[in-house]
Amino acid sequence: MILKSYTDLTQIPPNQVRKLYGGKALGLFEAFQLGLPVPDAHLLSTDHYETFLAEHPQLKHADFKNKAREFLKQLLLDQLAELPEGVYAVRSSSQYEDSSVHSFAGIFESKLNVPKSDLITAIAEVWDSCFSVRATSYLKGETVLRMGVLIQPMIEAKYAGVCFSRHPSPANVFENQHIVIEFAPCSGEQIVQGEITPFRLSGKIDDLSQVSDAPWIDTLLRTLLSLKNTYRHEIDIEFAVDEQERFWLLQQRPISKIATSHLLDLKAYQRKYKRSLHSLDIELLIDGCSQFLAPYLEVPFQFERWMVMVTGADEQQELWVHQLIDEATVSKIAVKALSEEGYLIRLEERYLERHRKILDFSYTAFFHQPVPLSHRFFQWTEFMTPLWAHYYAPMFLIESLHRILLEGMREVDADYADADLFFMGTFGIATLSDILYQELGNLKNKMGTLPSAFTELSSLHQQNLGEISDKFGFLKCHQITERGYTPEEIFKMLGDVSPEGKKEDESPYRKLCKKYLISDHQRALFESFRRWMRFRNQEMEFVISAIVRSRPLFDEICTALSITIEQFWNSSKELIGKALKTHNSAIALSLSRQNLVIYRSYGKTRLFNNITVQTPTAESGKGLKGKTVFGQGQLKAKVKIAFKPQELEKMGPLKEPHVLVTGMTTPDFIPYLQKNFAALITDEGGILCHAAIVAREIQMPCIVGTGIATEKLKDGMMVTIDFDRGEIVQFFEVSDR
Repeated sequence: MILKSYTDLTQIPPNQVRKLYGGKALGLFEAFQLGLPVPDAHLLSTDHYETFLAEHPQLKHADFKNKAREFLKQLLLDQLAELPEGVYAVRSSSQYEDSSVHSFAGIFESKLNVPKSDLITAIAEVWDSCFSVRATSYLKGETVLRMGVLIQPMIEAKYAGVCFSRHPSPANVFENQHIVIEFAPCSGEQIVQGEITPFRLSGKIDDLSQVSDAPWIDTLLRTLLSLKNTYRHEIDIEFAVDEQERFWLLQQRPISKIATSHLLDLKAYQRKYKRSLHSLDIELLIDGCSQFLAPYLEVPFQFERWMVMVTGADEQQELWVHQLIDEATVSKIAVKALSEEGYLIRLEERYLERHRKILDFSYTAFFHQPVPLSHRFFQWTEFMTPLWAHYYAPMFLIESLHRILLEGMREVDADYADADLFFMGTFGIATLSDILYQELGNLKNKMGTLPSAFTELSSLHQQNLGEISDKFGFLKCHQITERGYTPEEIFKMLGDVSPEGKKEDESPYRKLCKKYLISDHQRALFESFRRWMRFRNQEMEFVISAIVRSRPLFDEICTALSITIEQFWNSSKELIGKALKTHNSAIALSLSRQNLVIYRSYGKTRLFNNITVQTPTAESGKGLKGKTVFGQGQLKAKVKIAFKPQELEKMGPLKEPHVLVTGMTTPDFIPYLQKNFAALITDEGGILCHAAIVAREIQMPCIVGTGIATEKLKDGMMVTIDFDRGEIVQFFEVSDR
């Protein structure tokens, strides 16, 4: 038999299959061996092509097809006559096609919808295409071709298409690892040649498997994974889907060239934070939220693009969140909170259980043990990573409950519901700093007269201050590289503490609750909202305490690698782990913080410093808007921009009103706000953010959520702030003269 089937090739080594039947035949034969859905084929060996050329060494190209038909009639006529009636595809399969170096896509002829009576002519035309201009220019005269041929029954295709296991020309870094599927109700050749605009699907395999109920897409993806896992390289396939929606693999080959995008486009994102952050805690945060927040909140959502960290030119780290995904998550939680009985109770129990684990955990397991330092560091990262989901969960719950409550309250009073809910939600909820000073005030009451030095205290009172230091000492830390308050430093605070704090008048709060919270359901949701507000204000920061209590481990690592604590935090999990295993500190220091981008893709947090970042541009002109959370009327003030409290430490009394413009406040900003500023403006946050709560407590005019105030405004600039409209209506630079 001249024409062979796939089963005839089972005893031939792969390199010989390529030589004898070509690369296209080899790819389909190997797919056949894997049990993938490949149409039957009749294979014509490259030996017959070589024999024909040897018999006609001086053949002119004008006579090639006629002589080839005569040769093929003598060779194949009887065997072709035995084939079933119908139409066929006659496809080239040279030894160079579908290799890892060259695809030869579209270079040689393939004939589709060929009647059985025309098969010999079609094979002759495939052979003849070896001498076409496109083939000779592609080969550059450097190789001698061996051309095989595949004859396949034509599939009556509902769709035909191509699929790449990795995006060949990604537009941004997220598409670098995407699968791309293009298909249309036409022949695959029309798609490859660009004659038709196909349907396109692009994304991760998990996403693509959910976009359609069509079984053929699942079969395609399983086929792609099987080939990729077998060959360990990226795969390009052509396929057809018949009228019964069955998937058929028509061709498979390596992707010979893959582009990689170095562009990160953040136009669909909003910036949530702009602060002085470090690479390692950003990595832990992104990993923790990506892996644990969805199961924590019991809502499925995609975190691959949820957050991206970018180091700006000013060395501030910026957190960008995908707007649609963030919005969708809040909506899903709101639906569950309304419709699923016990959902909020489950989340609260889960939150409190995690919180107890943080407080009760024995960190000494990480310190100075026979266990290798690299392993203890790994154990620490495994412990810390889920804590960031614990940190972020209240934010989503608060936003969702706020949306539900506000919708109901607007039915009662649309004009004032927003401001009233803010007052009701934050009324009387103390921060951790408030609780610290309350405990110190109670202790001062018990002591009576304060001694002049810590050493003069009784052992019991020293122990009391030690316990307060263990619990609240981390509040001193402007940065995670710093150490917390010692008992001696806590003792010095006692002199400034008032035993009794001011108490707010509850009557406005009670009056508003009576006005808006009409049903039992609304009251229950509101109580849950208040509890989560308290969690956010009082317990979230204990994640930072877990970092501070782990300081002996960091010190041990820094000593072992001869690096500073700042260098430790500006490295990454992977680099520190490698440095500890190899005792090579240079590895830990190899991550450049300049232009650093950290994002999550395909289940892995990726760190790069060669990515070009495109961000939304700040609109020029007037009208910088946000949300007023306290204050009314207008204020003219001079701008001071700061992203961390340390930048304000050397500021003395100011002669004219100043407004602090920042990304978002932390508790450590409060003393400077009260001492030096007449107003506060932030880039981030809603009416329930830290800055909003603090502003109401200390009665400081404040606008939050401007998005770009720190970009549009500059130090020393004069601004006019309209708190009634939540807008900075005028701003101009002041001349030095």
